Amino acid sequence: MLKGPESKTHPTDMVAMVPDQGVSQEVTTTVVSSAIRYPHHTNNNQKFLRVLNDQPELCSVTPLQRWDRMDWYSASGTKNTISVPFGYWLPDLWTFQPEMLSMTPAESIYVDPQGRKLLEVTLEAMQNTKLPSSKEMRASTGVYVGCMYTDYPHLLAKTSMGSNGQVGAGSGMAFLCGRISYTMGFKGPCLSLDTACSSSLAAAHLGRTAIVANECSTATIAGTNVIIIPQTTAGVCNLQALAVDGRCKTLDASANGYGRAEAIVAIIMTDAAQNDNNKNMFASSVNMVASFVNQDGRSSSLTAPNGPSQSTLISFAMRQANLNPEQVDHVVMHGTGTPLGDPIEVGALGQAFHSDNQDNMLALAAVKVAFGHTEGGAGLTGLMSAIQSCTSMCIQPVTACRNMNLHVQGAIKDHKKAHGRTTSARIQQGPWSFACDQTNDKTRAGASSFGMSGVN
Repeated sequence: MLKGPESKTHPTDMVAMVPDQGVSQEVTTTVVSSAIRYPHHTNNNQKFLRVLNDQPELCSVTPLQRWDRMDWYSASGTKNTISVPFGYWLPDLWTFQPEMLSMTPAESIYVDPQGRKLLEVTLEAMQNTKLPSSKEMRASTGVYVGCMYTDYPHLLAKTSMGSNGQVGAGSGMAFLCGRISYTMGFKGPCLSLDTACSSSLAAAHLGRTAIVANECSTATIAGTNVIIIPQTTAGVCNLQALAVDGRCKTLDASANGYGRAEAIVAIIMTDAAQNDNNKNMFASSVNMVASFVNQDGRSSSLTAPNGPSQSTLISFAMRQANLNPEQVDHVVMHGTGTPLGDPIEVGALGQAFHSDNQDNMLALAAVKVAFGHTEGGAGLTGLMSAIQSCTSMCIQPVTACRNMNLHVQGAIKDHKKAHGRTTSARIQQGPWSFACDQTNDKTRAGASSFGMSGVN
C-alpha cells in the first residue's frame, strides 16, 4: 500500500472489518530510488511511464540469442515443444562490464546473466539514492531478491564449462543476493526467495518489515526474470498457462493466458523518518505504509487463485496502514489475463474495497498488458506502476481490454450493488488523471501479486 503526494487533510479511521491482531502501527518506510531494465531499452522511470501510458508493442518472436525457435516450435503443443514462440525480451542481456563491479572477465563467464545484470541495476539504484555511502550505512543495508527461475546452470551443463567449480558460486538463488552484499559491502540481512509470481513483492514485504523491526536501516529490494533456455518455456507451455499470441489480455473476454517477459528491477527503501526529499529521486515522497503476505490454503487446485484469501490479504494490509477501504484510489492488479484468475481477483477487490459512497471510484490498472508477465519480477513491476501513479497523479490504461470478460463485468456490477463501490478501468491509450477523494489526506495506491504456489 503506497501513499503519494498530499491533497486535503482529513483524519483517518481504523479499519474494523478484520479481527484485531494487536496494536496497528504507522509504517514509516519510503522508496527513495529505483533502477530498471525492461524490453525496448526501457531503462529509466520516464521511459517506464511512457510505455505504461502509450503501450507500444513490446512483444516479439524469440530472438536467436536465446534459441532457434524453429527447432522447438510445434503449433499442436506436443510434449517438450514450444507452442508460443513469443515473449518480451531484454535487448542487452549478455552485455556486461565485469571490471566495473570488481569481477574478472574469466569469473564473469560463470555468473548467471541475471546475476550480472542484477549487480549492475542494484549499483545504479544505490547511486540514484543520494544517500551517504558510509561504513555505517553499508553495515545496516539488507538485500532481498525475488526470483522464480535460474536457467543458466542448465545451459552451462551442456558445455565443457559445466564441470567447472565456479558454476556453483556463479548461479543459484543464494548467490543472486549474496554477490550483491559481497560486492557492495552490505552486512545487513541477505535473502533470496521464490514464491513463484509473487516473489519480488514478497521480497519487498520482507525488506519493509526488516526496516520496521530495526533489522536494517536501508533495504535493497530486487526482482529478476530472464529466459535463457527453451526447456523452461516448454514446461510452461505444457501447463497451458501461455496465451497463443504471447500477450496478456487482462480483463478481456479473449484472455487465454499470459506472455513470458524478462525484467530486472531494483528499488531502495529506507526509514522515512530519516529521509528527506533531497535524497529522493522521485518527484515526491512515496511511502510504503503497509504490506502483507498470506497463502491460499485449500483451493480448487494448487495453482488456482483463492478470492477470499486475496480479499483477506488486502483487508489486513489496510488495517495495518490505518486506512478505510474507500481511502484507496487505485489498485495495480496482478492481472495475468486468464479467464479464471481475472474475475476472481476483481471479485476479491470488491470484497476488500467496499464503500458507502457509490461515487467513490476504485480505478484498476494492469501493468502486464504493457510489459508482459515478468514472473519473478512481476510484483515489483506492479509496485513501480503504483509508484508512478502516485507521483504523476495519473492512472495507466488497460488497452488490452476491448471486450470485457462477462464474469469480470458481473464482478464489477456486484461491487456497486453489494459493496457500494464503483470500479472502473480506462481502456484508451494515454494517462488517466484523477483527483483525491475529499476523505483522503493523500493519494493512495495498492499493488497485488499472486503466486502459482498460492503465496499472495
